[in-house]
Amino acid sequence: MKRIDFLDFSMFFRSLIFTFILTFVTTAARADIVFMLDKKAAFGNGHIAVLTGSEAAGWHYVSINGTAGAPKPWGENVNADTGILITDTLGVKISNLRRAVRRCCEINPLEKHNYTFFRRIRTSRSEDEQILSEIKKTASTSLYGIIGPGQSCIDVAQTAFATLVKLRKLDSGGSVPGQSDLIPQKWFRKLDNRIRDVNRRSKNRLAAIRFYHRTNKTGRILFVKRITKDKNEKKSYIKLPKRQINSKSI
Repeated sequence: MKRIDFLDFSMFFRSLIFTFILTFVTTAARADIVFMLDKKAAFGNGHIAVLTGSEAAGWHYVSINGTAGAPKPWGENVNADTGILITDTLGVKISNLRRAVRRCCEINPLEKHNYTFFRRIRTSRSEDEQILSEIKKTASTSLYGIIGPGQSCIDVAQTAFATLVKLRKLDSGGSVPGQSDLIPQKWFRKLDNRIRDVNRRSKNRLAAIRFYHRTNKTGRILFVKRITKDKNEKKSYIKLPKRQINSKSI
């Protein structure tokens, strides 16, 4: 009887070690992309930006912020964020994603934002590095423009999404859905549908694009985590009405 108990404990201990090693290796090899939306910017059309990275590696912020001064549809690309590592006011790397999203609102002293929603997509470290490289190029453009010459904030998000789709060979002859959209808030809201569309193009389930947070079988988000500014207030998961379950709110 004692022999059986010892064997059971030994098997449990080995299983625990294996699970820990597998979790560590998987986490170290993963880095995600995060689409953030400031829905009240640009007269309600929204402003969108991208974070890439992970809790282990930290988060890099990419955003095209316009022409500075009064909003203009065309002009010089000014005060863009081209891959800055998110740190706190003391220069310490921020690992927590929610804190990183909050910090993005004010890390650029010349460009304040109010990111209230974000969506996180699972990627590998190699995919993340290529996506970051491409969106940094997009944000480094000399010209700002919502149509025609130059780039705007939505081009950063579209470049990130298109790069991931093409890396996983989910594009249709180079075509990626949503690349013609001009309004950030609408692009963000349609992200679920676009991901379902591209996932249908491949029978390889490992290539499917997936969100990081909890969803049901249809990909619809069941819960979001509301984060308040009051640190003493208890944070909890709450179920949202159906009309509000398309985004993760902070």
